[in-house]
Amino acid sequence: MIRLLRSAASEPGVTLIPELTREQVAAIHAEIRSELVCRQHLDSCEPKFRGELGSCILWLLVRAMQLTGQQSLDVFAGINRRESLASTGIGCGFGVPHTKTEWVPETRICSVLFRDQRFEYDAIDQEPIHGICLVLGKPSEPGEYLRVDKRSPVKVLSELEEGGNPEAYQESMIRNFGLREPLIEEWHSPRLIVGVTWTDSRQASGQ
Repeated sequence: MIRLLRSAASEPGVTLIPELTREQVAAIHAEIRSELVCRQHLDSCEPKFRGELGSCILWLLVRAMQLTGQQSLDVFAGINRRESLASTGIGCGFGVPHTKTEWVPETRICSVLFRDQRFEYDAIDQEPIHGICLVLGKPSEPGEYLRVDKRSPVKVLSELEEGGNPEAYQESMIRNFGLREPLIEEWHSPRLIVGVTWTDSRQASGQ
């Protein structure tokens, strides 16, 4: 089971996963790597997206961002292109991967905290990260599309008295984005969701 905090109706498009354990990360990674198309896609990405961190980002796109399998792959490719230009590791233990996509009706943010695991992310302070703020914006939005109602994950992080503190970050996200009380969502296989999408797509095209 995975705890989710979703934004209120007045603050759409924001989701926080306060905790993702080492066991859940490993299970997600194994499921996605077992899907041939996902594995081939990840193998062509930046090195830091090929392992458990990349798999978790893809899982976030499929699950929390409510995208189909192919949409997730398209968005993931956009994130990879952006990351190849310069790392989005902003320091203090956080990365802010982002891209623009036609698949979202409004800016969406999904943040996840890895409580008992760290990832190398080429951050500006050369320290590993323990949290990700994934941001998707519409192509029509201006350059500062990382903002959500004139706020952004970077600003939330900068407001913390102790950089990289997961508890303080969660409290700041709740305060700034109107997140609701915790919801409990049962985790289902990413491979199942993605596989069904691809199967349906192939059937629709007569393949």
